Amino acid sequence: MPIYYKRDTNPTNSNWNQSNNWSTVSSTSSVNTGTFPSSPTSDPVIFDSSSVGITVNVVSTCASLTTTGFAGTITLNSDFVISSNHIIGSSTVFAGSAFYCANGAGSITSNGVSFPNFKLNRTAQNFTLTLNDVLNVVNIIMDFNGAITNGFSCNVSGLMGFAVSASFQYIGTTVYNIIGASASLGFNGVTNAAYLCTININSPGNVTFLSTININTCTFNYIQGNVITTGNTFNVFNNNWITSKNIISGNEIIFNNFAAPIGGQLGTTTLTTDIIVVGNFSVADWNGYNFNGNKIFIGGSISNPASLGQTNAGTSVMEMYGSTNATVGGGRLARSLIINKSSGATVTFTGNVNLGAAGLFLSMNTTTLFGTTTQTIIGGSFTINNSSGSSFYNLTNTTANAFLAINNATSINNNLTISVNTQFGGSAGWTCANLLCSTAGVVITYQSGVTYLVNNSLVVLGTAASRITFQSSNRATFSGIANGTSLTYQSGTIPLVGMTLSHTSGAIPVGLNNLLPVRPTIASGSSPNFVLSNSVSPTTGTISLTAGNKANLILASGASQTVGYITSQDIDSSAGQTIYAFDSINDTNLFRTLNWERLIAPVNNAIGFINFS
Repeated sequence: MPIYYKRDTNPTNSNWNQSNNWSTVSSTSSVNTGTFPSSPTSDPVIFDSSSVGITVNVVSTCASLTTTGFAGTITLNSDFVISSNHIIGSSTVFAGSAFYCANGAGSITSNGVSFPNFKLNRTAQNFTLTLNDVLNVVNIIMDFNGAITNGFSCNVSGLMGFAVSASFQYIGTTVYNIIGASASLGFNGVTNAAYLCTININSPGNVTFLSTININTCTFNYIQGNVITTGNTFNVFNNNWITSKNIISGNEIIFNNFAAPIGGQLGTTTLTTDIIVVGNFSVADWNGYNFNGNKIFIGGSISNPASLGQTNAGTSVMEMYGSTNATVGGGRLARSLIINKSSGATVTFTGNVNLGAAGLFLSMNTTTLFGTTTQTIIGGSFTINNSSGSSFYNLTNTTANAFLAINNATSINNNLTISVNTQFGGSAGWTCANLLCSTAGVVITYQSGVTYLVNNSLVVLGTAASRITFQSSNRATFSGIANGTSLTYQSGTIPLVGMTLSHTSGAIPVGLNNLLPVRPTIASGSSPNFVLSNSVSPTTGTISLTAGNKANLILASGASQTVGYITSQDIDSSAGQTIYAFDSINDTNLFRTLNWERLIAPVNNAIGFINFS
């Protein structure tokens, strides 16, 4: 039998009393003391059409509530706690304090009614509320862990947040639409609470982050509105017991500070819109956290994982903007970075950084300062764009067979160290103080037609069994005949006009030796018949030939050199001092080079190395 409530007929007692055989009254009723009812019951509490208004002045609890016939206002001067199911009439008006859903599980049919303050989970247990239609609230607050489910959305026009200092979570399948013109997320003082749900920012005005916002496996959609996060941080992170991903989508969104991950877990954030971080962007000290998709604009500094092997990674390009100086911390930055400051502002690398991964780039459009740090290029290919003319201090490459493209002249003020097979590409070269390579068998390929300058010291030491190779990028090895000014191609890689011609190995043919120090170039023609710039006589006959376009490696006047056990092919150093390679033989180790000479010890007089060329 339904339980109805009315005010006691004793005019001096305004308390509610309960009796199953009482009928309702039409006068305005209020609850001033005690509980409402005295204990939860499985029978429904019903306010019907004869009730004009209800005022709750004390914390009150009932098991379930039905107001389908109630057309008045329920004024909540204290929390009104419903522990099970709720059916709200479309004409019911709630005003005042919080409408509470608590204890275990329940459902609500709201019929379009808006709640001024809607709270979940009054007790320290998990609570699940099932929506039977769209839930409209001004403020929705979580006291403990709770979930809202069943496919309907919750429209929030005010605050969506947690009780102060609560370390709890919004979870469930419900989409929360932040629609108010002046709405907010979080509560001041909350540090560990997290959103594990879907949030749509769809506000015609400002949405303020009242505290640090922790997005844990949350779908966070920015549709419209101005996000204000001054003084607070937007954290994204995954715990290892949740495998779904974070997504930020919609239009441009602005954060004050952005951090990921927290909680010490791996994860991926996919950006389907550009985001702006007006403050600092940081990634904690954990491997494998990725940002994929759209660009991240950063007005402040970048903090990477402290370990060089740990990763701030992904396909999202980061662009540092704004008119204030900023820094990039040490660690690994496995994503593309654009430095694009204004008003003379600079970016300073404060530690050693592992830069890049396959296909990524560093673009320094404005001044970048490296102090005395070392930048290490990792990954299969990397591009440096340096329109600002910034200079590295130490630069090295550790990924074998890497391609490093340089598209603006770039300086390395101290050491350029190469310890793996490396190919330089792009439209420009580099200038370094010291070029160091002492790893046997390494092949360094320079871009043909591009100039590379060593100012202080050239140290290149292979071994007798495994020479270091310097070579130009544009080469062709083929079988053919050089006879007079005619070159006949037979098989292999077809040479190109402009390449310098020589033999492949062994003793130089007489017809080419007669021309030294000049070597013939391919002046014109096409396969199989080319025209040479000089006449080769006598004919070489059919032999293995090679041709290439030279790259320019210049050793500055006064620089020191220690070069040995090297093979050099199509490298021109004629604009600088002669490079002497000990234990090297012209036309056996030094192919088609200009201003390179062998350096061997004199027989029976080991007093040192002298030049016999």
